[in-house]
Amino acid sequence: MKNLIPFSIIGLILLTGAFYAFTDSSESTESSTVVELRQSKNLIANQVACIDELEASLYDFSFEISDLRLQNEFLLGENENLRHELKVQAQRAADLRQDLTNLEVENHNLERQLEQVLIGREIRARHQENNAEMIIAADMPLEAVSSEAEETQILEIQSQISTIESEIQDREEMLNEIAEETKATVTAIAANEAKVNFNIELEPASDPSISLNDPLVSNDVLYKAPVNAPRIFKELVMVDNDEDVAEANNTTDEFYSKSPIYSLIENTDVVYNYIACRNDRYGKKIKKLKREAKNWKYTYLQFNLEGENINLLLNKEFRVRVLATDLNTYVKFHTGLSHENKTHFDFVYEGEPIKLSIFNKEVKGKSFDIQVFHLVDGEEYLLEDDQMKLFNEGINMQSKLAANLPK
Repeated sequence: MKNLIPFSIIGLILLTGAFYAFTDSSESTESSTVVELRQSKNLIANQVACIDELEASLYDFSFEISDLRLQNEFLLGENENLRHELKVQAQRAADLRQDLTNLEVENHNLERQLEQVLIGREIRARHQENNAEMIIAADMPLEAVSSEAEETQILEIQSQISTIESEIQDREEMLNEIAEETKATVTAIAANEAKVNFNIELEPASDPSISLNDPLVSNDVLYKAPVNAPRIFKELVMVDNDEDVAEANNTTDEFYSKSPIYSLIENTDVVYNYIACRNDRYGKKIKKLKREAKNWKYTYLQFNLEGENINLLLNKEFRVRVLATDLNTYVKFHTGLSHENKTHFDFVYEGEPIKLSIFNKEVKGKSFDIQVFHLVDGEEYLLEDDQMKLFNEGINMQSKLAANLPK
């Protein structure tokens, strides 16, 4: 029995050592797992920051291309107007030259007429001088009347010649002005063409004659959830097996079942290609709102509308609002198209993506959604299924979605 005690002590020591070794191994494994998780978290954060910067660059690049294309289209349109103005100026110049020719011909004829009158008067004066002794006193008053009529005719012709010479001078001055205008127009056309060529060399996609493949415009949104990502149930759907209840729920009001408005809002999807909330125009995206959202000034959106029949959406009027869901109030803002503060932005859909820059000065609240309405005769119909949540309790939901991080 005494011989078993040492063996029991040795076994106990070995068991204790094995336990401590296993504990150290578990702690070591757990420690390495924590380190890997931290490294993964840091890596994901860096990737998200990189994605934000790339999205911002892509967004700015897309807007730069659009701005250059708009500028080029404006310059080319202005050149068309200027070329039309050149034709108008050329026609005006041709009309003035024709008037000038007619005035010169008329002036030449009056000068010839005046010359003939003066020659006739001189001939008669010489004839009267040579035959002065033969003129009887009775003829003197008659000769005097003839001289007065002659003087009046000369004065009238000289007055006409003076008027015509003044008109000729006016036409010549107008021709000089048109020549200066034509020169300025040609210079403006050349400057516009040089600007367009410079823009195209700077960014070939700004050429209005070629189709634009906007990097932000695609059939897919910029972020897609990974295929193998775990499914998150946001709400619990209760299924009632009672056939009567199911039948009652499937009953739809006759108006809504036939209304084209209801059909449109049910079959229209808002596809968001880009969303960025910033404090500075070119700053980084906001991760979290400060008190009273003081660090949120700019919101950049790009979205498109999709439906079963895109033609049904064309030329339809829509409205964009930003709702403070915790206060149930709409945010006042103004856009790059208008500096008037409003709680909405209206647009007519023309088949192209909507690019919107929103600036808001004072915002109250912590949770905000983007809402899109279909407008019919001033009535708003909300596209409920396509509300986009910007912030929830101050957290930027877009950044959270992109990072795919758990709460």
